[in-house]
Amino acid sequence: MAMGAAEGGAGPKLDPGERATPCTIEDEDFRAEFDGRKWEVEWYLKESSPVLKNKVDCYTRTLKEGVREDFDLEVERWIEEGILSPWEEPVEGGILPLMAVVQPTKRKVRPVLDFRELNQFVKCHTGDDFVDVCSETLRRWRRRREASAVVDLRAAYLQIHVTKKLWKYQLVKYKGRIYCLTRLGFGLSSAPRIMTRILKTVLEKTEAMKKGTDSYLDDILVDDGIVSTSNVVDHLARYGLTAKEPEPLEGGAVLGLRLERNAAGTLMFRRGNEISKVTDEMCKRELFSLCGKLVGHYPIAGWLRTACSYIKRRVGSKDWGEKVDEDTLTMIRDVVQRTMHDDPVRGQWNAPQQSHGVVWCDASSIATGAVLEIGNVIVEDGAWQRKKDDYHHINVSELDAVIKGTNLALKWGLREIEIRTDSATVAGWMNSVLTAEK
Repeated sequence: MAMGAAEGGAGPKLDPGERATPCTIEDEDFRAEFDGRKWEVEWYLKESSPVLKNKVDCYTRTLKEGVREDFDLEVERWIEEGILSPWEEPVEGGILPLMAVVQPTKRKVRPVLDFRELNQFVKCHTGDDFVDVCSETLRRWRRRREASAVVDLRAAYLQIHVTKKLWKYQLVKYKGRIYCLTRLGFGLSSAPRIMTRILKTVLEKTEAMKKGTDSYLDDILVDDGIVSTSNVVDHLARYGLTAKEPEPLEGGAVLGLRLERNAAGTLMFRRGNEISKVTDEMCKRELFSLCGKLVGHYPIAGWLRTACSYIKRRVGSKDWGEKVDEDTLTMIRDVVQRTMHDDPVRGQWNAPQQSHGVVWCDASSIATGAVLEIGNVIVEDGAWQRKKDDYHHINVSELDAVIKGTNLALKWGLREIEIRTDSATVAGWMNSVLTAEK
């Protein structure tokens, strides 16, 4: 059934009960096949028969009360639904450890498999157009002013079945019994590529879907002037993919950002995750995790970028499980307190659709920084801590800031870039290049 854009842009209503014709995706890392009902994937190995050696069953023995209960309930649900299936054959090698990931924002506890050992044997190419980068996706989405809603797949990876011959590499041990994961696992190195290609293939089946949507992993931005969210949901269902209830951009969440309108009616973004507390026994691994959550992939993070980089450098020589020193704890507590009082992660969601922009560049003995402004709106910033052994003259660092700022502007596709720097020397260097004097 072909779908074209109807008058009004929503397109004809699809029959959600109608299944699409089978199709196949051939990739250098995997083969995915849709049989008219479900997707089944065979991810490729670097060698024919790798043998896993891990015997650890779970990393869940230290879970807090309540978290363990939620974890067990979710694992039991997986068993009931066949996501985890009892393994009756001999175990040829090792197993994959089970662990719990707590998601405070969603108030969920998710079982996750530790794929690190298996990933050494899995083919995975990430440096091409099939794997999106979150920051690049955000730039595209913020320039689609007509987009009005987001459609998210429900437990996206678990909707993709794995071919039976690979189950022996996805074994887990739960309460003394061996199970195999029959679905695509979160943590498998090639899983993002697989999910991206499947979803893009489905959305490109009709011209209206291709023009009216843009996807990142399992999130889909919808322009309902071209195709309605209900049509998108029905189209996904025809290809064996179940979606959650669509969310409008206003009041919703997009790639970790919360979107709300301010008093002037402008759609603004802010941090979408909760800020973790600093514990007295914080180790290096926990500190790095907290800094990552503070800065994340946010387009604007202001002073947080340099502060987090500086704090992480202080403990760079420690082991991952080693306790953080008191001075560093004081610093991260101060950063968290200031962030909770006045979070720099905020800005206007829709970026002006202009080809001209202004890049503000600066440098110090600690870091170089750049801020990109389009149409009097700050759309993105960046900061890069200088290396410990960077003994360049400050003018060279100022020039480095200009280069980084220019590259930032080019990522937005700007044709005319105005560079602002407080270094007369750098301005002279740039003018000499532009006028071809030197």
